[in-house]
Amino acid sequence: MTDLGLVDTGFDIGLDSHGNGTVETPFSIYSGTFGAGDVEFLAQARGGVGMYGIAATAPVPEPSSLVLLATGAIGLIGYRRRKRKQAE
Repeated sequence: MTDLGLVDTGFDIGLDSHGNGTVETPFSIYSGTFGAGDVEFLAQARGGVGMYGIAATAPVPEPSSLVLLATGAIGLIGYRRRKRKQAE
């Protein structure tokens, strides 16, 4: 998995493949960030079980974007207060 650019998170998830309430097969959880486009995973098999589980999330806004948004909001609030004082 690390050859694909993924990093082991240190967390594991278990598979109850027999439906008896016990974990027979543990799997490691890996994490990675990839750009837009196709990502190809290679074949995988472990003890006769081959499985990938993929969860994708939207990118988190950069801190600079959040600062710009906050600055704009503060500017609009200040503009509105100034306009109210002028009207009085």
